[in-house]
Amino acid sequence: MSRWKVGDRVAALLGGGGYAEYAIADQGLTLPVPRGLDFLQACSLPEAALTVYANVIEHGMLKRNETFMIHGATSGIGVMAIQMAKAIGARVIATGRGPRKVIQALSLGADIAGRDC
Repeated sequence: MSRWKVGDRVAALLGGGGYAEYAIADQGLTLPVPRGLDFLQACSLPEAALTVYANVIEHGMLKRNETFMIHGATSGIGVMAIQMAKAIGARVIATGRGPRKVIQALSLGADIAGRDC
């Protein structure tokens, strides 16, 4: 049974990468395009979200009330990691290069943020 129907707006993570208006992808590697985003904006979500989910949640087994540290917290992966870790109830410590990036990490939900060495 498919979770999608013809006409649904989805973005996907394609093995080996890919750029296409139409592609075939495993439904487990697809995400709905959020309201208010166009396809160009949404295409960045699967790579970041599924990378963080696989490495932090599945393999790293991050749990509620644990502490998670992310370096380079304002990168694409870092931004997603802060938000996903906070969503499961983890405490987040973040680093960034310079005061603007530290402030951005805090605005994304990091509990503590400081400058990279």
